[in-house]
Amino acid sequence: MSLNISSEVSLKFSGDTDTGLFRQGSNGLGIVAGGTERVRVDSGGLKVRNGHSLQVWSASNNHRIQFSFLGNAIGQSNLDFTLPTADGSNGDVLQTNGSGQLSFVTIQGVPVGAIFCMSVSTVPTGYLECNGSTLPNGSGTVNNVTANFAALYAVIGDHLPDLRGEFVRGFGTQKKPEEIEEHIKAII
Repeated sequence: MSLNISSEVSLKFSGDTDTGLFRQGSNGLGIVAGGTERVRVDSGGLKVRNGHSLQVWSASNNHRIQFSFLGNAIGQSNLDFTLPTADGSNGDVLQTNGSGQLSFVTIQGVPVGAIFCMSVSTVPTGYLECNGSTLPNGSGTVNNVTANFAALYAVIGDHLPDLRGEFVRGFGTQKKPEEIEEHIKAII
């Protein structure tokens, strides 16, 4: 196969002369469909060309994941991403560091150990009632919830706070507890 361009397909099919293979250059092979180079394989790896998407299909060929490149809005000519070397945990998402290095992270929402006052009749999934129950330092069951409680244990210790019948007050650096009590008595 001699060196040529994508419009001059070297190895083609009878009846479909604009589809086939061509030698792109040293250590390079181009794949053409419909007269346009779609894929290139060279010493740099596999490259999808001319703005086409890369599709990865399931074993049964009825589901796919598609990667598309719609252009670079920030004016750079290339976007390079480096995948993590290991899988993340259940629920993790991929995050970039802004320089193309991807890593798995857990979405941070509610801080471990946060206390919420909720007007509900049952404790929502993923939360524990502050009833003074003992916490394991690791996996176990608390208030009919089975989980790994190590992160919560590290924040609050071996017991949930017991807030049954208590009025929850916010943290303040300006007022002393006795000043708060005097203020409440003055209101009542």
